[in-house]
Order: sequence, then structure tokens, then C-alpha cells
Amino acid sequence: MAPDPDQPGESLGRRVAQHRAKLGLTQQELAERLGISRVAVSHLESGVTDPGERTVALLAGLFKV
Repeated sequence: MAPDPDQPGESLGRRVAQHRAKLGLTQQELAERLGISRVAVSHLESGVTDPGERTVALLAGLFKV
């Protein structure tokens, strides 16, 4: 059974990747919309780094969450 992205404990990076996929965006396309590098998106999705406040706000607006 796949993890539920709305359940506590689900990583932020995994949720970003799932929302990005639902919108049919590549990491590069998401990066361009956020004004960050593709590598930064990759690091965010893999949990290497946490997003800044600006990026969180942009993600919330883009993903409508």
C-alpha cells in the first residue's frame, strides 16, 4: 500500500514530488516557476535541504494547499 501524503510523517520532499507529478511538471519546470535551480528542487524532494519561507509560500500557491 502506498503511503498517504496527507498522513503525518510523510516527508515534505515526497509530497512536493507527488504534487509536481500531478501537475505534470518536470523538476526543471518547477524550478523555473519557483525561481530556484533544478538541483535545489532535487535536493528538496530528496530531503537533503528544507525550503525557505519564500519557496514554501510559492509551493503552497502553486499546489493550492
